[in-house]
Amino acid sequence: MKIKSFPLFVLVPIFCWYLLFVFWPVINSARTSFYEWNILNPSGSPFVGLRNYKELFQDITFSTSFRNTFLYVILRTGISVPLSLAVALLLQNIKKMRNVYMGIIFLPAICAVAAMSVLFAWIFQPTFGLLNAILKMLHLPPQGFLSDPKQALICIVATDIWQGLGYGTIIFLAGLMEVPDMFIEAAKIDGATSWQTFWKVTLPLLNNVTLFLLVITLISSFQVFDRIAVMTSGGPGKSTYVMAYFIYRYGIFHMRVGYASAAAIIMFLIIISFTLLQLRIFKTRWEY
Repeated sequence: MKIKSFPLFVLVPIFCWYLLFVFWPVINSARTSFYEWNILNPSGSPFVGLRNYKELFQDITFSTSFRNTFLYVILRTGISVPLSLAVALLLQNIKKMRNVYMGIIFLPAICAVAAMSVLFAWIFQPTFGLLNAILKMLHLPPQGFLSDPKQALICIVATDIWQGLGYGTIIFLAGLMEVPDMFIEAAKIDGATSWQTFWKVTLPLLNNVTLFLLVITLISSFQVFDRIAVMTSGGPGKSTYVMAYFIYRYGIFHMRVGYASAAAIIMFLIIISFTLLQLRIFKTRWEY
């Protein structure tokens, strides 16, 4: 059978790109994690086996970044996905000017993360920031926000949720518009309430959309770096140190590439494990 050349012409460059910029860096990072890597003389880097991994599990800074990362993932994923669904349900019931509201909600998502981070760093500024000015007008005590170790990570999560809300809302709204009306009408005929219809009909039909957003949100939350670097640089203290920022600090500033690579491999394995777990839990067992 004659093989058509067009699919190969399209797929081969994509495969080469992934091989060069995705698969090879992962393999090389895994190899580097077993060495005390010397940037100036890579060929002379001594092999240390699992020493980097053993040291990581004894490193208090890594333990802190590990805990902060999981807290960030839980807060952002647990709030942003349900909130996006709630906003999408509100937009679904709006007939007039729906596109305008969609544009307003989605607008922050197209802005640069660094720019939004700088903006919110000023808003959360404890001395002359906007939020403390509002609190002062309401005769409420000012807050430390980014300068408070107990509030800094929460402020960054709130910023991330605000900027990403539009993306999740648009995805959920598209899914809601694809739900066949006959299922909703059948539920109403059977006497189901609005909540029962949503819980038993609409939500299961959004399973694929929910899975997609959960996976995307979880992966991006684990990889959060730029927002941390711009808003707090891991501070105050180590209160906003996350795994990606830990890898950056030890790989670039401390020049311990092998140590940072070991941390990157651990983060990679965690992300893969959680993604596979989500795929198993939310696997769609039927289609409509």
